[in-house]
Amino acid sequence: MAKEVVCIWLLMASGLSYLIAQTDHKYALGTKQEAFIFSSENERFVVYLLKDNHGFATYYSTNLTGEVCLDGLCRPINVDIYWDLLGNFADYATTEENRLTKFDHVAFTPEDHLKLKEILADTESLLRDYAMEELLDTTVRVASLIKADAVTRATSKTFESAVVPGAVYTVYRLWHFVNSDIRRKILANSQKNVFTDAEIKRLLLSGNRDYQYYLIDNIPEAKVEVFKDQLIQLIGDKDDFVPLYALEKLPQGVWSKEELQARVFKQMPELKNAVRVFILEKLSKLAIPTDNLRLLIQSIPVLSGKQLDLAFDILKGNRLIVKDQLLQDVHSLLTVNNADIREYTEDLLKQL
Repeated sequence: MAKEVVCIWLLMASGLSYLIAQTDHKYALGTKQEAFIFSSENERFVVYLLKDNHGFATYYSTNLTGEVCLDGLCRPINVDIYWDLLGNFADYATTEENRLTKFDHVAFTPEDHLKLKEILADTESLLRDYAMEELLDTTVRVASLIKADAVTRATSKTFESAVVPGAVYTVYRLWHFVNSDIRRKILANSQKNVFTDAEIKRLLLSGNRDYQYYLIDNIPEAKVEVFKDQLIQLIGDKDDFVPLYALEKLPQGVWSKEELQARVFKQMPELKNAVRVFILEKLSKLAIPTDNLRLLIQSIPVLSGKQLDLAFDILKGNRLIVKDQLLQDVHSLLTVNNADIREYTEDLLKQL
């Protein structure tokens, strides 16, 4: 039995070591430079901007050290903390010598680390609105197993889900630092020193949803033309909302461009339903050239519902071209194995 216990302990310890090593390695790549000084509670923290091997900004980081327990029953913390370029919590890293511990110096397990990271990423945590003392149950005392006559107060049941068991002081200190005014200062620094036009173009196509939503939302109308190509590329993004965010930013005038019309008609089979509807609505009142109308007709077999309404409205709005040059293409829709499409087609032919 003793051997089994030792084996389990070694596996857990090695797993934690691997977690720490992986985290350290991830942020050790590239370079770092001082971004700004952050002052909090009479302490000054140097906040660094990290860059990858290509010179692209990736994260901000700083080191937080100090006592966290009021009763001396947990070790001081020494943690490197990381935020993304918007000031959102990204990760933290410790070393073997500076492991995070709970009551009675019990080391965090891998599961504890995962829970702590979830807590730190939650900007709406219960921890936001309460003082440290309010998290403790004054009626329950927990005795230390390693320090004679030492006791600490238990965590109030109200906050049990908001902390790592046995580490309420550590969690509270970390959460309030991670989610302090440092987040605003990080974003301000990015806006001033990181988000150049070139970097915005790169981040728009990075696949990082947080960056995409933020940057699309904050492109001023006067600069939409600068990022037009990236916004158009996002039309085919697999996310449910990013394409619509990007489309909303494009001025109505771009839809008169024949090249863009051809591009979106070719993309129709790959686009999400809401994106198809948005595009077809934008094109429904415009004059469309012959080649692009042909592309639209070719895309009709993948359309349904309101998309069909809009597509055939476009064909009706350009009926002279359709009648003179695209009758054969329209007739081909009568062979599609879709009763709705055949019905729409017959109605269109009657109006030509």
